[in-house]
Amino acid sequence: MTQDTDTAARVAHAGHMTTIVAIPGSLRDQSYNRLLIHAAEELAPPDVRIVTYNIDDLPHYNEDIDTHQPPESVAAFRKAVEDADAVLIATPEYNSSIPGVLKDAIDWASRPYGTASLMGKPVAYITASQAPSGGTSAQADLKKILERARAHVVEGPQVAIGLSPSAFDAEGRLIHPQARESLRQLLQNLADVARQRARERETVRSEA
Repeated sequence: MTQDTDTAARVAHAGHMTTIVAIPGSLRDQSYNRLLIHAAEELAPPDVRIVTYNIDDLPHYNEDIDTHQPPESVAAFRKAVEDADAVLIATPEYNSSIPGVLKDAIDWASRPYGTASLMGKPVAYITASQAPSGGTSAQADLKKILERARAHVVEGPQVAIGLSPSAFDAEGRLIHPQARESLRQLLQNLADVARQRARERETVRSEA
């Protein structure tokens, strides 16, 4: 079983837990944004499961290969997003915006139009940057892209960690008190929105 297929399977079998797929926008193994996802795993509510999904294997978006049989890595990624209750994106800031690899991932998850796995999905974003601004320019672009993709953006509280080396200890643990509390609350808000949408879908099914 491939890593992507295994990830999709774990998402699908999360049971009663609220499952959040966490997408690192950086390909670096020890990036601060991957460490931020580790912090999310630590700070998530007890009934929330964080599943990290690496987007390294996704191709650049190309409509010529976006057919009824897309590349296997694309199909696995779309299924993981579809099966999850919510999505958490941790992105660095490259040249005042998001990395190209993350943009490609969002483009894949935003199609096919009308049935895309990202459409209506609760999504939150977090950033860590060595710059004092904490990646807020990347967040602004990411919000615009997600809204265009018709995701349900859960915005607050903002988690934008500037001067990131000082926010983590030598073992890579997030130690900034305010950042920890903001991340904890954001995860709770994201989970609450996901549960509310699940209840609404169940009501619609029961009334059909």
